[in-house]
Amino acid sequence: MARDTLEDGAAPDPGTGLWPGAETVRRGCLLGLEIAFVLVIVFSLGSLLGRWNARFDLTPTQKYSLAPITVQTLEGITFPIQASVFYRRGDREKHDELLSLMHHENALFQYRLYDLDRAPGLAQRYGVTAYGTVVLESSDNRVTLPMVDEERMLNALLRVSQTQKIVYFLVGHGENNPGDGQERNGYGVVRQVLETENYQVRPLALLRMQQVPADADLVVVSGPKDDLAPAELTALTSYLEAGGNALLMLDPFTVPRLSAYLARFGLHLADDVVIDEERGVAGGEPLMPIISDFSEDVFPRRLSGSPILPYTRPVRVEDGQATPFAFSSKDSWALMQLLDALRRRAPVDFTLVAVNVHSGYRDYRHDEIERACAERGWELRVEHTTIGAIIDDKLDERATPCSLCARLRRGVLYRIAGELGATKIALGHHADDFIETLLLNLFF
Repeated sequence: MARDTLEDGAAPDPGTGLWPGAETVRRGCLLGLEIAFVLVIVFSLGSLLGRWNARFDLTPTQKYSLAPITVQTLEGITFPIQASVFYRRGDREKHDELLSLMHHENALFQYRLYDLDRAPGLAQRYGVTAYGTVVLESSDNRVTLPMVDEERMLNALLRVSQTQKIVYFLVGHGENNPGDGQERNGYGVVRQVLETENYQVRPLALLRMQQVPADADLVVVSGPKDDLAPAELTALTSYLEAGGNALLMLDPFTVPRLSAYLARFGLHLADDVVIDEERGVAGGEPLMPIISDFSEDVFPRRLSGSPILPYTRPVRVEDGQATPFAFSSKDSWALMQLLDALRRRAPVDFTLVAVNVHSGYRDYRHDEIERACAERGWELRVEHTTIGAIIDDKLDERATPCSLCARLRRGVLYRIAGELGATKIALGHHADDFIETLLLNLFF
């Protein structure tokens, strides 16, 4: 009994001589397996991170990020393109920074950096004589640039990877001129942007040429002051019926013949102007609507900014022949038109009074509103206030005046409604307005 107890409680065999015991061997094997397992995990993670790495640009100016249009262009490349840069000694890192970002977006974009003083033979073959020159080439095309920057590289990528398209701007009727570099009214910046994106811009004197050139990919009619002649409309019709493309930007109360011509395409342009009290420039006129609603079918990606369209006219689509893609807010001038149409057909009798709240700022053109309402027989009340002065007094220049301005305007509307005996105020808010206002009040 005592012997059995001694054997059951005996310590593990530590081994004899130079040979370790069984327990020591077992623990050593387990430790070796654990180390091997950890090493496998480490090497696997390293391999995965090497294949699917991520970059984060936390600089305030996004210094280490490419513009969205550059990224989009690189993503569309389906064949190898190589850039060869001939740099001055000491400038290698400056060029490598941009080109490495481009290579990161698409591995088909390859680049090589050469010291111009150490590669004279290669430079002679490419015809390069100046520092900073870059040669961009594909299997069947080559473009040489005098220096490396993102804008020029984007233009070169488009020229190498795409066929250049030609845009004609109609001239001879007081249109916006792409050759005019004036900052306010000139279209010189438009021309520069188009040429950067590989479009060739040409003038189109349609009255003299009598037809649109066959190589035209797009015809732009931008703000003509004088109407087109019948022969010009005939030439434009032939071009469009043959599958051509046109962009027409027509100001209110101009070119009635051209406006009526567009009815054949299901577009109705009334002699009217968009007045948007809800989404406008703070402190500006309601004749400067901010367009923030776009059709997802036409613009699947959200735009980075909201365009401001001063003194613009509404367009109504008829017969489903066209697709609208940009919309002012529901509080715009269109609301009054819809309510007026509803008033004529509704089974109940009600009257409408249009109210315009004058903020008190200089050059506020309520005369256009008065004229448009008078033409349609609508009753209008223009309420002159000091809202602008109150905002300037209560808020500093950096503060956003929208919330205070909206509250003051709402108070004026409630007062006027009481004076008129009105039972309803139509503000036109919809689900998007409600959600946006709720989030703004919660977080700002």
